[in-house]
Amino acid sequence: MKAWCHKNESIYVIDKKTNKIDTKNIDNNFGRSDFHTIKAGMPICEIKDLEKIFKVLEGYEVYCDNIKLENLEDYNKRYYEFNKWVIIKDGNVISKKIKNVLKNEIENVKIMDIENLWAQRYENKWGWLRNTIEYKICRIKLKEIDEFYKGLIMRFVILYNWRGFNGNEVFNEICEWLSKITGLERIDIPKEDRAKLYIETASEEIKHFYLLKEYREFLKDEGKMYDLVKKYIKFLNIKFYIASGNKKFITSDSPSFVGKDLDGNLAHVMPVTPEILICVSAYKANKRYLIERINENEVISFNKQIFENSFERIITKIKDFY
Repeated sequence: MKAWCHKNESIYVIDKKTNKIDTKNIDNNFGRSDFHTIKAGMPICEIKDLEKIFKVLEGYEVYCDNIKLENLEDYNKRYYEFNKWVIIKDGNVISKKIKNVLKNEIENVKIMDIENLWAQRYENKWGWLRNTIEYKICRIKLKEIDEFYKGLIMRFVILYNWRGFNGNEVFNEICEWLSKITGLERIDIPKEDRAKLYIETASEEIKHFYLLKEYREFLKDEGKMYDLVKKYIKFLNIKFYIASGNKKFITSDSPSFVGKDLDGNLAHVMPVTPEILICVSAYKANKRYLIERINENEVISFNKQIFENSFERIITKIKDFY
């Protein structure tokens, strides 16, 4: 969002429902705490996670409903029944006080590898890639340019789509369909049993767990997100639109989405800066990127798409974007 800052680290933010405009700082207004954190009880925990999470239980025996929990996977599967656990040390059942201490230690273990790897592999590179795109695209008057960093650009197009507040369109449709046919959307999770406090239903919880699984696989160059990247690189090409007038592109809390280009073609749309917008589609361009400078009305048509595909917030550098 730094490209949209109008002063220091501040941007104009418009509430989609009320159209009220405000100024926000980019560092503390656009995320959810612990969104990518993996904790005890989550079915996506890998053995290396469980070794860290339940390390405090080494030397203890654990029973639940008179059944001994034999391994770390058992601990994790039945973690939400912790109040029923009977924990034994040296042949004696531990006190409630010590049990609570153990639980606090387990709860305090947070696996942060997703967030850390996002930063290392992608977020720290975006500023450099954005500057490279600006330098290569805006300084020339040509309608085409040789491809550069296509794999990296496509990765960002996909990851910002999946990580936006609206998320990937196809993934959302599948989750919504499963939720309706299974009734998961009607199952409320008690506060004390929630993996994350803001996840209120079983439907939301399963979707969240699956997203974290996909993020983790993507960071290993595996999974559905990575498969999409490979297909985008192989079958699709990029067109850069440049805003040539006073109107500039906006962005939003869903910065990458499937929409249409100016010719009505189905395209993946992602604003890069207030002056540059990417469209990914089946353009016929042999190892070339297309470049098109557009007028204010055409910029406005893209801004309407961005507004419609936003979740709650629209981000702009100038107040007058329509």
